[in-house]
Amino acid sequence: MFLRKKLKTSPKVAAKPDKPDLAEKPDLLDGLPDDLVVYILSKLSSSASCPSDFINVLLTCKRLNHLGLHPLVLSKAGTNTLSIRAKNWSESAHRFLKLCVNAGNTDSAYALGMFNGSGASRNEKDLRAGVALCARAAFLGHIDAPEMHPVNRFLKEWFESGKGELAPGLRLCSHSGCGRPETRSHEFRRCSVCGTVNYCSRGCQALDWKLRHKKECVPMDRWIIEDDGDGV
Repeated sequence: MFLRKKLKTSPKVAAKPDKPDLAEKPDLLDGLPDDLVVYILSKLSSSASCPSDFINVLLTCKRLNHLGLHPLVLSKAGTNTLSIRAKNWSESAHRFLKLCVNAGNTDSAYALGMFNGSGASRNEKDLRAGVALCARAAFLGHIDAPEMHPVNRFLKEWFESGKGELAPGLRLCSHSGCGRPETRSHEFRRCSVCGTVNYCSRGCQALDWKLRHKKECVPMDRWIIEDDGDGV
């Protein structure tokens, strides 16, 4: 149950003749009850355009920092609020995602599941935990969108930057908007026509075909003919 705070006033400031507004004024934020502040923060977490829009508000004061971590606020956090970039990844970001998962947030369960199963280092990778979190997200109603999801962009940047290391023989999905790596050798299927690209799912294959691969795909038997022709 929330407690309603009494109206607080800022420290007394002597009013100057030319600046009467410097006289004692009530602190309007402290005058708001906790349940109303939580409601406002919930709206902010669901509509923020990037993580910094939400985090900067929490850093304003101790009260907002405390109420901003309320389960109701974290459960409403939207995709953009959770779209952490690979270059900004830290232990505190990891803890924040865990808090969101515990609050029942579907996007954070999917993001953390993908990271645990795909992006973490070999020593930290936990495939079972990753699968369980992704399954939990699906159970709670998470659906992959046709456009690039922030967690897929994170994985793509994570491996391209060198922070994530692929085990020998493992490959990334060839769809530019995916970023998922194999968890075992030959897990992804190659294109049956050219054999030069590989995909984690039929969905990625269909999207990549429309975006670029349709123009690049060349049957393997044509490679042999062209190579023979060059060698003559």
